[in-house]
Amino acid sequence: MPRRSHDNDDQDEGHGRPPPCQQHSNNNRDAQGPQYLPQQHQDLGEERPPPRCNDRNEEEIFGKLKFTMPKFHGEEDPEAYLSWVLKVDKIFRIHNFSEAKKVAMASLEFEGYTNVWWEEVNKKRDKEDLEPIATWEEMQEVMHKRFVPNHHKRDLFNKLTDTSPTYR
Repeated sequence: MPRRSHDNDDQDEGHGRPPPCQQHSNNNRDAQGPQYLPQQHQDLGEERPPPRCNDRNEEEIFGKLKFTMPKFHGEEDPEAYLSWVLKVDKIFRIHNFSEAKKVAMASLEFEGYTNVWWEEVNKKRDKEDLEPIATWEEMQEVMHKRFVPNHHKRDLFNKLTDTSPTYR
């Protein structure tokens, strides 16, 4: 196998900078070269291909994922709210939405009582000259106060720490 001449493409004149990365197909692991071989095989003096780029734009990778925002009906069950928040949070972590868009998207999925309640919250804030709810975090705080009673956390803790045996 002919060896390539060493020019300045591989290292920037000994300054330790790696060569620029190149995109590789993920179709065939073996076709991607020795970067997947254990270190002892890489040290045999074989030339390695340029490193793979792992810093792709997250929006390029995740932005095209399809998703359905879950509906929230405002049941009196705190677990329904907490479950809804977890699902919506997962969607928001994957997509790079602005805070205003997060609030708008979440509120679009309110149905029944929750929709009426949300409109009243916004009217009241407007009437009291308060800033509108502008972040997902602030929205969660307001919703948590309404849909998760104060005793819920205590009740969960008591269930978890109850050491009495259960018989069925």
